[in-house]
Amino acid sequence: MNSQSICTLCNRNENEDLIHLLLYCPIYGPIREHYLSELNINENNINELLITKSKYHLNKLYFYITELLKLRSFIVNE
Repeated sequence: MNSQSICTLCNRNENEDLIHLLLYCPIYGPIREHYLSELNINENNINELLITKSKYHLNKLYFYITELLKLRSFIVNE
């Protein structure tokens, strides 16, 4: 991943940065829905999630990122 590169997994023609991965890339939509939907994150409050001390929120974020990276690795190496 390179935040200056265009995401090669979707057709949104956006940089593959943290905001894109956490909020917008449609490839990760089902995983995002499963782990992050109840957290109601958006561009305005994403920093709160990233600095939270809530174990519950950190676990949700951890599992989302873990599953995202597994899926990305599978697609890229396919």
